[in-house]
Amino acid sequence: MPFKPLLLSVTGGYYINLLRIRQAGVLSRHRHTGGAHAIVLKGRWYYLEHDWVASEGCFAYEPPGETHTLFVPEDVEEMIT
Repeated sequence: MPFKPLLLSVTGGYYINLLRIRQAGVLSRHRHTGGAHAIVLKGRWYYLEHDWVASEGCFAYEPPGETHTLFVPEDVEEMIT
């Protein structure tokens, strides 16, 4: 499984998890009901709908309701966010 839960806050209404992808590919189009904050720990990824790349050490913010498709490029062996 690519997701590893680190914190689930029922009272706060949020969660923190690690997303680990071990090969190039697509995480299908999706949307979050709330805002999402991401820090790239390893590798890089981008959204097919945007022209920026999230690389190691970068921070990304996804506003609530935004629809996007996460893509990990062919030359990335492992991505952890």
